[in-house]
Amino acid sequence: MVNRKPKGLVGKKDATIKAGIDEDLQVTAWGGLALVEHLARQIGLWKKAEQLLPQRVQTYGYTSVNVAASVVYGLLQGGQGFQAAQALSEDTAAQRLLGLHHGVPEEATVYRAMCDLAGLAYRDGEATYVAEEGRARKRRVVGEVEEAQALLLALLADWLRWQAAKLLPGLPRAATHLGPYLTVFGDATQLEVDGRCFDAAEVDYNGNRSLQWGTLWVGPLLAAQVLRGGARHEAQGLLPLLEPAQQEVLRQNHIEPQHVLALLDSAYGEEPVLAELERLGWRYLVGLSTNPVLERTAREQPPEQWVNTGPRPANGWAESAACAMRYGAEGWDHSRTVIARRFRREGELFTEYRFVVTDLGPAEVWPALPESGLRYAEALWRMYGHKQAREVQYQTPLSDLGLHHPPSGRLGCNQVFYQLAGVALNLGVALALVGMEKKERGLRLWRLRTLYLAVAARVQRHAGQVFVQASGALEALRKKAWLNAFARVAHAW
Repeated sequence: MVNRKPKGLVGKKDATIKAGIDEDLQVTAWGGLALVEHLARQIGLWKKAEQLLPQRVQTYGYTSVNVAASVVYGLLQGGQGFQAAQALSEDTAAQRLLGLHHGVPEEATVYRAMCDLAGLAYRDGEATYVAEEGRARKRRVVGEVEEAQALLLALLADWLRWQAAKLLPGLPRAATHLGPYLTVFGDATQLEVDGRCFDAAEVDYNGNRSLQWGTLWVGPLLAAQVLRGGARHEAQGLLPLLEPAQQEVLRQNHIEPQHVLALLDSAYGEEPVLAELERLGWRYLVGLSTNPVLERTAREQPPEQWVNTGPRPANGWAESAACAMRYGAEGWDHSRTVIARRFRREGELFTEYRFVVTDLGPAEVWPALPESGLRYAEALWRMYGHKQAREVQYQTPLSDLGLHHPPSGRLGCNQVFYQLAGVALNLGVALALVGMEKKERGLRLWRLRTLYLAVAARVQRHAGQVFVQASGALEALRKKAWLNAFARVAHAW
């Protein structure tokens, strides 16, 4: 048998390695970003951005779209904050591939662009912060909260909703629906900040200074968001996001309101939120905070109302049961159906209770769990369990895009940046659900980055087209998966 060395590879018996530069060889280590650009072009993402985003107020050689694209691709590449696109600045082949013909803005220019898009006057660090005597940290000279101008921020919010509406029909139904219902998930998370440089930071319920990032997800896509002080009432942040999502995401895809299921935790179990969901016509499963009146009502239910759901070792429950009852909380306009769950933990004597409120009747539950054989109350708890899967969606933006740490002390700059990060997030989520092989579908962004984006490739332009050819050194199955991803994206959108 003859051992043959792959063409072009250096063997250990070769005597010398010499270095040089081939000026004609246009190669990038991030050829997989072509896959992201392919998806962006399929849905017309940058054309829409040109229609919506204002031109830069100050001219630094970059348009708003150029800055937005640089930030989006930089985040997907693994960059963070206003420095996200720095790695692209050294990769001229990747710039050509992504249409960034004017180059990539540096950190200071990105900050200025965030100020412009937020409608804030540019101010350097010396005019904003001052050192505190005896402390290493600085404090803000300007005390008021500097929010983005409402009209400018609305343009970015429109772009994010438009993107979600475009991507939604291409996603697999298993990722977006629970039975016949498109799931909509709303929640908020605290972004802890260090020091007193963040103008909107407030002391939250954990005693930490933080900002609050409220989000509304349609399936796995981020459709709307709000960034504000960390001690705010979560329900008040969610309410303004619901109607625009109905009009600009769901209606655009001809989704009837009665086929939408909202999954919310107990922070949203209040009359204003429930009334708005009912006005929109959405079905809902919303957690309720436990209180003595609610617990007493559950205890007073006759034994035949309770369905024995047995022990749950995975949860540490020695026994459990569920029942449906009518309940009218103080502040509600009318009574609603509440599903109670009681359980006793292993080694404990006392029973605990949990509650959700819903407008789903038995006839609306069975289609969602047609083969489960569960009774009404237990089936609703099974459906509500899908909220936990939606909560996991926060891992990607917070960890893989670095959004756990806001990049600026000025709220308005952060508000603009998080809208751009939402666009990057949705591109990554859509690729992970559609472009990947079945066994890899839905993988986290950091793995998508490693397996599909960090691909060495040659970039060529000819006759108005860009040709991206991945390195032949890729393993054979990886070559096939990479090429198939382009075909899947083209087919889905």
